[in-house]
Amino acid sequence: MKASVMLEKKKECGTILAFDVKVTPEAWELADELGVKIFLADIIYHLFDQFKAYIDNLKDERKKEAAEEAVFPCVLKIMPNCVFNKKDPIVLGVDVLDGILKSDYTDNSTDGRY
Repeated sequence: MKASVMLEKKKECGTILAFDVKVTPEAWELADELGVKIFLADIIYHLFDQFKAYIDNLKDERKKEAAEEAVFPCVLKIMPNCVFNKKDPIVLGVDVLDGILKSDYTDNSTDGRY
């Protein structure tokens, strides 16, 4: 089955969209063995809806997997009256001007700007 080759590149491309046709039991078995997803519908809009739901589900799974590794950039403003420790480790208060700041975040900037 040629669709199984696409599984190596992108999981969502390793699919078969079967519109208004019958799929043999041998084809279902082979698809299960190779990990190919078969979508079957007699109405093209239903087929599209099934495939769209499958793609959305894959995207949600990828977001959940990458959420802990993702870096969420933010713009901070140092509050002048809230500098508690000027040496290693620097402890200070900040206002988040833009973006998201999560707890246990370390500044990995290498350009030296603060």
